[in-house]
Formats: sequence, structure tokens, C-alpha cells
Amino acid sequence: MIVASLCLGLQVLAAPSVGLEVSTAGVAAVAPDDEPRFRVGLLSSLGVDAEALRDALALRLPALELRTQWSRAGGAGRVFISVRPTPDGAAVRTEVIADDGRGYSRRVDVPPDDARRIASVLANLLFSIEHQALEADVEDLEVPPTSAAEDVERAVSRLDGPATTDTPADTPAEMGVESEAEPEPVTEAPDATKAPGPPLPAPRWLVVVPLSGGVLLPVGGPRFGSLLQGGGLVLGADGEHRGGARFGLRVRYLAREDGGFRLSRLRVAVGAGYGWRIGRLDLPVRGELSLEPWWVVFEGERLSATSLDAPPSGTLALGGGLRFEPSVNLPLDAGALAALRVGLALGVAGSFVIDEGARVATITSGIEADDDRALFRVGGLEVWLGGHVSLVFGRPSR
Repeated sequence: MIVASLCLGLQVLAAPSVGLEVSTAGVAAVAPDDEPRFRVGLLSSLGVDAEALRDALALRLPALELRTQWSRAGGAGRVFISVRPTPDGAAVRTEVIADDGRGYSRRVDVPPDDARRIASVLANLLFSIEHQALEADVEDLEVPPTSAAEDVERAVSRLDGPATTDTPADTPAEMGVESEAEPEPVTEAPDATKAPGPPLPAPRWLVVVPLSGGVLLPVGGPRFGSLLQGGGLVLGADGEHRGGARFGLRVRYLAREDGGFRLSRLRVAVGAGYGWRIGRLDLPVRGELSLEPWWVVFEGERLSATSLDAPPSGTLALGGGLRFEPSVNLPLDAGALAALRVGLALGVAGSFVIDEGARVATITSGIEADDDRALFRVGGLEVWLGGHVSLVFGRPSR
């Protein structure tokens, strides 16, 4: 038994040496070239954590220089990589365009927030493309010349048709090359014939219909009665370009009552500005110019400007201001209805009436000779505080 044990021990000690020789031979057979074909990766990760994905790719492809911003894409050794969530949010779509015009589109059934597994699939895909192990889905494509959204969407939109969901068969692990990253499970891809096509580009223009409610607060004097200038509703219609430009119309009806008197104000404003999108957050700012007719009703009768001690120009205020409507964008899959936005409606504006110059209108009762009680004011600096719900309409553009 002692002799048998010694023999077994010698066999175990000899095993690592044999394994090392096999692994070295495998590497020599797979990668005879000293340097990889792709040296620069141009990465677009819309809707995916760009920093986490970049770090995960750098771990698996240390020789590939990754760039998320570029102004010139020409030159050999560059490869374009696009990663974005699928419309249902359950997986990601990857598109790769090599420097020779070959294009590949894949649906990867991995959650968009799992950067490590996405990077593992991309590393295997790039390895197979470098070694001519995959047929291109589309040929004669061009790498986006810049990292601008328009150039990226134009390049990705050419990868039409159902995308292959197979991951590369000839992966480094299967060919004897040790991966630098820890092994990770890869979800089995569904049948390619059932896979949807690549995501369509974002709409060039969106039509937004906001509805908001809130209260108006005066800033400075004069102020009569309640702190509130009144409460009301706002209905609007906006146009939004995917580059960020915004313009639109707002109509606000506001009312306030005091001692049987009811002040009504109808503000019509046109404005333009810019909006930033950070993930699901929408942060628009716009400037506005406005016209605001107003009137007072007492016991069902509309009072004249003379009885209200209104200025000779009548009951019309002119003004302008700024509007800020931060919101959360909730994507929908309902045909032309692309999303629902819910957020705040904030604004600051100034207005005036014309009476030998611009001034704030002070409205008194004027019903009886001894009753000159001040009721309302129209004009001056005011702040709008409220919330809004907006319907966003748009169809993907080609």
C-alpha cells in the first residue's frame, strides 16, 4: 500500500505540468497574431450605465482603447459598439460595426443594469468578429463619424431586420484561451426567428400635451386679502426636438373670490427654450411672453372697467416670465402615445397694465360711493406653484 500511495502522489504532482503545456498550445493555435485587430472601441450606451459598462469591458479587453466621445471615426483598427435596452426593458440590443463595414446586431437576454454580463457577451462577440468566425448581418456600413446622437442613430438604423440572438460559438474559453474575467453564466438566447428587430431611432419630434394645476402667489406689494392670487388650471401644446429645443403655447385660467366679487384671469403665453434629458428625468426651461385679459363679476353681472377703477386701456395685462417643469418620463408602448410625464410646474412672471406707463392695476369694489375697498390686484411679480401631467406623442423616425 505504501508503494501504491507514493505512485499516486507522483501522478498528482505531475498533473499541473501537463495541463500547462496543453493550455500554451491552445493559445498558440488560436491567436497567432501578436496584436488584436481592433485597437479603438467607440462606445455608445444609451439607457445603460456607461461608466460601469466601460469598466467591465476594460477588464475583459484591456488592449482595446474605449471612447464614449469622438469627432473622427476614420482609420483602421476602430470598431463601433452600441448598447441600448430593448423596448420592453428586459434585455439589451447590441450593434457592432467593424472598420471594414461589416455590421452585427444581437439581442442579449440580460438586464440592462448587468454591465458585467453584457461586457462578457460583447467580448466574445468582438473576438469572433476579429477571427472571421461570424458572417455579417449587413455589409457596407460606416462607423459613425462622430458621437453625436444623429450620427449614431443613422448608423444603427441601417442594421434593419431581425437580429441574431446567438452568442458566438467560437469563444475564447472553447478555444483554449483563459479569460481575464471570472466565468459568468450566459442566458440561453431564444429562437432567432422570434426575435424582434433592432430598436428604431428616437422620434425626431415629439408633441407634448401638458395639463397642470396650481396656485399663484404675489411677490411684493400691493397685496389685498388672502396671500393667494388665486388657483387655476393650465393647458398647453408643445413641440420638442430630440436635440433639446422646445417651443409651445400655454393657456391658464385663474380665479379668486372676495366678498361676492369674482376675479377671472385668462393668460395666453407663447414660449421657447431648451430641455435636458438625464435618464428618465426631463429638465426643461423656457422663456414666455403673455397676454392676459381679466374681468370681474358681481352677483352674476360683469362689471365695467369704469366701475372697477381700471385704467383707460381696459382689462388687459401684458407680461413675460420663465417656466421650469421638471418631470419623470414614463415610457409607454401604446402606439403614437410614447410616454407619460409627471412632475412639477414652476414659474415666475411679471405683468402690467398700460395707464400712462406700465403699472399694477388695483381693483376696488366701486359699487357704492362710500365703498372703495381694494379687492384684487392684477400685475406685478408673481410666482406659480403646481404640478403637471403630460402626454407625449411621437413615432420612431427612420
